[in-house]
Amino acid sequence: MKLTQFVGPAYRAVTGFRLDRSATAGDVVRYEQGELGNDLGISACLTRKLDKFPAAAVVWVCRTVEEAKRYGEIVAKVELPENPVILAEDSEGGYLVFRGFADNLKGNDANEILDCRGANCMANRPHPAGN
Repeated sequence: MKLTQFVGPAYRAVTGFRLDRSATAGDVVRYEQGELGNDLGISACLTRKLDKFPAAAVVWVCRTVEEAKRYGEIVAKVELPENPVILAEDSEGGYLVFRGFADNLKGNDANEILDCRGANCMANRPHPAGN
């Protein structure tokens, strides 16, 4: 599955919510799916790959200020790197975007790093969180 690039400006409601400092991007997915009950459609393989990145490597954003205001009154513009990709989207105009970090993406794009096809996918390996 090739991930779609997020293009254009990105905005986010300032909610103040943060996971534990030691949380990974995979933990963000598990929290969204397990604790909040949001079906993001993110595979166990991709969740394991996201465990290699800190939680700050993913961010929920919207394309407009108006859409972001659905999540909170105070909205900030989010600076994204050159090639962010969409991991999931909700029905309210929100996108969970993988932004990674410059040193993690050197020489690779997000699709290569997060590839879960064929031999790169560990789909048959059970995920520790049961996903």
